[in-house]
Amino acid sequence: MILEPNNDIYEEEIETLTSEEKEDLEYDEDSLKSISHTSNDFDVYGLVRRLNNNSIIVPRFNMKRNEDIDSEKFQRGFVWKKSQIDRFIESVLMEFPIPGIFLVKQENNKNLVLDGQQRLESLRIFLTEKHRLGHKNIGSSFQGKTFDELPEEYQRSFEDYTIQTTTIQTYPLGDISSIYQIYERINAGGTQLSAHEIRIALFSGPIVEYISELNDLKEWRALYSENPNKRLRDHELISKIISFYLDYRSYDKPLKKFISDFYQKNKEEVLQNTLEAGEIFKKACKIIKQSKVGRDALRPTGKSINNAWSDAMFVGVMNRIKNDSQYSTVDFENDYKSYSNIEQSFYVDCFRGATSDRPKVDMRMAYAMKCFALKSDEND
Repeated sequence: MILEPNNDIYEEEIETLTSEEKEDLEYDEDSLKSISHTSNDFDVYGLVRRLNNNSIIVPRFNMKRNEDIDSEKFQRGFVWKKSQIDRFIESVLMEFPIPGIFLVKQENNKNLVLDGQQRLESLRIFLTEKHRLGHKNIGSSFQGKTFDELPEEYQRSFEDYTIQTTTIQTYPLGDISSIYQIYERINAGGTQLSAHEIRIALFSGPIVEYISELNDLKEWRALYSENPNKRLRDHELISKIISFYLDYRSYDKPLKKFISDFYQKNKEEVLQNTLEAGEIFKKACKIIKQSKVGRDALRPTGKSINNAWSDAMFVGVMNRIKNDSQYSTVDFENDYKSYSNIEQSFYVDCFRGATSDRPKVDMRMAYAMKCFALKSDEND
């Protein structure tokens, strides 16, 4: 059959959350944890000093491993343009009100920035890195000046400007799921983060780094897209594939918890079974990429990637590779013909809509396992 295009399948470039991603962020009352918080006013000088001595830490995705961070990499990096920095600095110099900062107390008593990275970094680079204010949309008193070139009264008012800082403490201290819930709520407005963008913030480095290495594979990049996805959807798809491959039979909703549990198991170090799954994933990417199907294997209806179609296909192929060391591109091409020969109604049931429902996961995994199985295993 020829599969019809599906509007539920997103383009790699789409910035807003998909329906599947929104579903994954749904409220889960059973997972609520206890927290406490304190609010204090810190002056700019004190905040920048704490940033510089690492008592306040701003984690970033793909940063080098920092042993002071319990949960890292959820900040997207410093993305403000110079004009945004200048306007923000001017607001402080003019003593206008600005939003507060959210910190999370770590087990080592240091504080992790949960919300406010751009503001803190702007304060730091102006105060300590001789950032020069521009000439557009800035008051004439500040145009073209660094901090050291400001009149003394403005230097003092800048350093003494107070910012409300809320420090959150979880119970137990450092509890990952509690931070997840808080961050989810803080960032509910504006550009909403996906479950996976939050997830990589909340789990220590080894597993995030390992999935990132897989995400950089040239064969995977050829299948998914040349450039990494801005919303980390490629990173998340690999996470789904590996976690489903290892344990899809125990899957239950919500999907975000299932994948987060996989990350939790690999939090301190990447487990041997995860490493073995990663090696099989590499082989699967190579076989698919070298086949006549190529990148279309992830795009059953055209140019858009279907996650559900892809995660089941990879699980089927990886299980075949595990049981058949001679599995080849020709074998894949023949198996993919079988995989693609699917009734429209079954495709809709398994690969569209609420694809994270347990029955849909069970159905598509069983279908993929059958299509990509050794002939002698088809009746197992």
